[in-house]
Amino acid sequence: MLNSFPGQDEKGFKDPTSVAIPVMTTTERNALSADQIRAGFVIFNSTTSALNVWTGSVWRATAALT
Repeated sequence: MLNSFPGQDEKGFKDPTSVAIPVMTTTERNALSADQIRAGFVIFNSTTSALNVWTGSVWRATAALT
């Protein structure tokens, strides 16, 4: 699920140089099934305020953004 921000187009992009990263809670992230994600999939975890990357077997978190 993408959050909406002012100036975004219908696909969630603000301009051609933007990157849209899915935002979800830890619960939503954990509910993803293996057929929905691949190694390297990145989300912003709104529960922990950190980027999370799927390694293909586990989620790895970056340092929290504060």
